[in-house]
Amino acid sequence: MFWGCSTYNTVGQKFDTTAIDRIELGKTTESEVISMLGAPRSETMLQNGIVIYTYVFGDISGFMANSAVDSLQIQLYNGVVINKSQTLSKR
Repeated sequence: MFWGCSTYNTVGQKFDTTAIDRIELGKTTESEVISMLGAPRSETMLQNGIVIYTYVFGDISGFMANSAVDSLQIQLYNGVVINKSQTLSKR
């Protein structure tokens, strides 16, 4: 008989996925991003001066079929958003 493996964990901090549409490339500033989404889970600075903010939030169960993860990467250059990439789960 098989027991267990139905654990349920939360990863990251929930962020406002509706704010993603308000982030405008070339216009939205770093401080506006933080005001809308909070502090990123991680921040990476590349040698070319681009800063990448990563936001992740997920509900992960022992059975991956029940998992839901939202992720967002914001690229900034000179304090302004230049790119954004998102993967949103259907909850």
